[in-house]
Formats: sequence, structure tokens, C-alpha cells
Amino acid sequence: MIEQVYRDAHAELEAGRPDLAEAMLRRALQKMPSHPDLNGLMGMALRRLGRFPQAEFHFQRAIAAAPQHGPFHNNYGNLLLETGRLAEARRAFETARRVTPGDASPCMGMCSACIGLGDYEAAIEAGRRGVALAPGHPRALANLGAALVSGGLIEEAVQYHRAAIEADPDGGYFVPGYLATLHYDGTLTPEVVEREHRRVGPRVLAEFKGEVEAVGGWSPEVTREPERRLRVGYLSSDFRSHSCAMFIEPIIERHDRSRFEVRCYFNGEADGETPRIKAKADQWRSVQGMGDVDLVALLRAEKLDVLVELNGHTEGGRLEVVARRVAPVQVTYLGYPNITGVPNIDARLVDAITDPAAVGDGVNERLGAEALWRLPRCFVCFRPREDAPVPIVADSSRPVRFGSFNAGFKTSRSSLRLWGRAVATVPGAVLVLKNKQLADEGVRRRTLATLAEVGLVPERVTLLPATKGVVEHLASYGQMDIALDCFPYNGTTTTCEALWMGVPVVVRRGAAHVSRVGESLLTAVGLPELIAADDDEFVRVAAELAGDRARLAVLRAGLRERMRASPLCDQAGMTAAFEGALRGMWRVWCGTGATG
Repeated sequence: MIEQVYRDAHAELEAGRPDLAEAMLRRALQKMPSHPDLNGLMGMALRRLGRFPQAEFHFQRAIAAAPQHGPFHNNYGNLLLETGRLAEARRAFETARRVTPGDASPCMGMCSACIGLGDYEAAIEAGRRGVALAPGHPRALANLGAALVSGGLIEEAVQYHRAAIEADPDGGYFVPGYLATLHYDGTLTPEVVEREHRRVGPRVLAEFKGEVEAVGGWSPEVTREPERRLRVGYLSSDFRSHSCAMFIEPIIERHDRSRFEVRCYFNGEADGETPRIKAKADQWRSVQGMGDVDLVALLRAEKLDVLVELNGHTEGGRLEVVARRVAPVQVTYLGYPNITGVPNIDARLVDAITDPAAVGDGVNERLGAEALWRLPRCFVCFRPREDAPVPIVADSSRPVRFGSFNAGFKTSRSSLRLWGRAVATVPGAVLVLKNKQLADEGVRRRTLATLAEVGLVPERVTLLPATKGVVEHLASYGQMDIALDCFPYNGTTTTCEALWMGVPVVVRRGAAHVSRVGESLLTAVGLPELIAADDDEFVRVAAELAGDRARLAVLRAGLRERMRASPLCDQAGMTAAFEGALRGMWRVWCGTGATG
């Protein structure tokens, strides 16, 4: 009888009905409360229902009854991983791996836990072991890809992410990791990256949770009046302490409420900054955990005129929902540096520098298939923190200190080799790097080895781990005289922060949006002389600025005020341009043409 209950409950769980499985198992456990298999399956059912403390109780009871059964430890580890208890999850996966050494599942879990803990070498080791045990398993391949990205091994990471999506051709779960990683690989051309987005981007539709028939088709329930007040929805997981919030909050706050109604849909975890952003919206809804069918129904019921999607293929995005069409005009902006390749996204908001018009390319004249809609100014506006420290006065008596505080996955071999060449050219100069990945010994070793390849010896490199708070992070710019931008993936928030802290940034222009953001930012601040067209010019510009200490001192002393007075910090101007774009798109949809 117990075996039949187990089989029936397992079938309900596999069919996506954990509530029915839980009811069956509860009755059986009343008779045999210590049965390991029943408790193990109950833990899985309760985990899917989001009842984590109860799930933990049953997993622990299953382990106590059968401590040598590896899947119990593995499933318990997955619960701990999901609830953010990473160190405990790692121990659970270690136990599962020890008692079932031939099972790849604990290696996959271990890989994820170690990434979260910042132990990237251990993550890579666990990832490689998982792939060795299950060579064609998409999760094993994707986990190793993620570990390699964290460890700075970008080109190899792309290979494993690509293998993961090809091993799962009918699914879309592994697509975002693959597409995002492509931007960090300096060996890939923009054409290849865009082609891959168009090829595999539509697969995210496979991750739609629920019956597609339940959402049905979409038909507009709004009136085609070009000049009426528009209802605009912003969908994001980043209405919190996140870089994207710094750029979108001024627009949400400054929207002309006589012409725009602002509704925010938050798909993330709230923090101390969320209430401030929430207070600036006309309507706020938390949609995290909401199923795809329910979210589509909600957004359609809101009768939005324009939906602005702010994630793209980043964590917390809901592209599979947007692809079902919930508003007449659907726009992607800010959070992702490329097209998504997903159906029913009408346009990307960019500018003429990040995405220059090709010959014969109409500007702001069409919608559909993610058309480029170019703003008549820099595509972002930076709102600096009010509690940012005062910039430190440059000390011309010490050797010049170059630096970058960009994330480790942007600090690719291409970036390191370029920076190493520039710093090695300046006698006595040092390179200061800071990011959380540098707390890992393997990342530090590979970073120093790459720099040494171009002549920058370890004695001239300072590696710093991430600081705990934003104010402390900004204060760290006192250890830097000149910032060096990443390539091919330019910085955005990091570049703005450096400029605000009185540190000029040398950037390298590329051929794609992801490699042209730096040029757009510096143009907005009025520093075109710090924009290099190629590697050799980057080295020359950096060396010349370092060699003219008087010029550097004057530039640094006035940089914050220059930035404050520039379009990069013009919140009113940015909001007006943004509203003009939304209105222009709306007019196109209404059939009355666009405005520039």
C-alpha cells in the first residue's frame, strides 16, 4: 500500500499538482511518520508549494531514517540553496556526493552553492565533475558555464552555455545565461551575437508557466487617441538597491502626470530603497512569484498603453510574459545591452552614439521586431547618491594609479591585456582592480598571469575585494587617478560613479551597443578626448593623460561640477526626451506617424 501511495503521489508531483501529492502523503505519514521515502517526497511537494520550513522538517526526517541515501541530502541541499542558506547547502551537497559518488546532481548543486559563496575555483571543480558524470545534461553544462563566467574564463564559458541550450533544444531556461555571456567574449563579432539572439531568443516562450490557451490571443482595449494621457507600465526586478534603479527612478519621479500615468510592476525582493521608489509610482504591484498566466491576465486587465520592460535576459526578467503581448506598445530599455530576440517587443530605446544609424536606416519611423528608437541625447541619466563622499584631491607626488572597479565578468582577458599595456607604458604606474571575484585565489592568480603576459608585473598591481557598502565603495575611488573602461563590455554605472568621484575614464569604442556606452557617457560629459578608436589609441590616450599631471589635476578638480552640469545628470531633460519617445511610439501605433 505504501508503495502505491508513493507512486501515485510522485505522479501528481510530476504532473505539476504538488497540493494533491501533499494531501496523499500526509494521510500516509499519519500511519508511518518516519518512512524515509514518504518524508523525502513530502519535502519535495512542500518545497514546490513554497512551504519551506515544513519541507525542511520532512527532509531532515527522511535523512535521519536513511542517512546513506544520497538523493535525500541532495534534495535538502536544493531547498537550502533556494532559501539562500548557501554554506549549509554546500555541506548537504558534499554529503550527497560522498554517499553517492556516481551521481551528478550533487555536483550541480555544489557548483551553484559555491558560485553564491564566491568560491569560484570550487564551483568550477564541481561543475567539471558534474559534466564528467553527466556529459549531455543541460543543467550540468549551464552550471559549469556560470562558474566559468564568475571565474573570468569567458570564452570557455560560452562553449558550455552554448552546449547547454543545444542539449535542451525545446526549452528556454538556459537561453538567458547563454545570450548574456556572449557580450563578454571579445572574440565574437556583433553580427554573431545579434544572430544568436534572433536564433535562440524566441525559445524563452517554452518557459511559459501554464496553458498557453489560458491566456488566449490579445486585442487592444484602449482607444487610438494620439495625444491623450498614456498609462505606462514599468516591469522590473530592480526597483531596489541596484544600478538600474539609479537610472530609472528619476524618470518615474519626474513624469508629467498630466500626460502620463505611471504604474510599476516589481518582480524582485524589496530592500531599504524599494519604499522610496514605490512612493513615486501612481500604482505599485508586487508580482514576484506570480505565475505567467496570472501575470499576463493582470497586465492585460490594467489596460496599459505602453509597457517598458527593464530586464531583458537578466535575472528576474519576465520576457516569456511580455512575449504574449500585454500592451499595444512594448519597449525594452536599460537593463540589457542588445535585442532580446523575443516576439512582440516593438522597440529598444538607445541613442545615436550607442547605436548609430546605418545608411538608409530610418530613425524613429517604425515599430516591430525590436526597432531601434534613438533618443536625441545620451540614452541614460545618472542620479548620484546624496551621501557620496567628496572627491579626494589628486596627489601628484606619487606614481599614477590607474584602475577599474568593474565586475569580474566584465574584466575579461581582452580588458586585462589592454589595461596591462596602458599601465606598463607609464613608468612607475600601478593598476588597482576591485570586485568581489578578486576574493577568489584562482581569479587573482589568473588576473596577475594575464597582466604579466603584456609586461605588467604583479608588483605593479593591487587587487582589492569588494567593499560592503556603497559609500565605502565610492570612497575607494580615492585610490585611483585614472579609470580604465572595460572592453568589449563597457561599464555604465561604474563609469558614472568614477566620474562623480573625480576620476576621469578612458574608454575604448567598439562596433556594438555594448562597446559604445562609454563613448555615449563621455560625449554627454564633454570629454571626447578620452575616447579611443582602437587599442593603440587607448594606450596612447591613457599614457598622455598620466604624463600631464597638471592637466590631470585640473580635470579631476572640476569633474564633479562638469558632470553635474552635463546632460548626463539632466534629469528633467532626460525625462522629457523619454516621454517624447513614448509619445512618438504611441503615435506610430495610432497610425499618425512618429516624432523624432
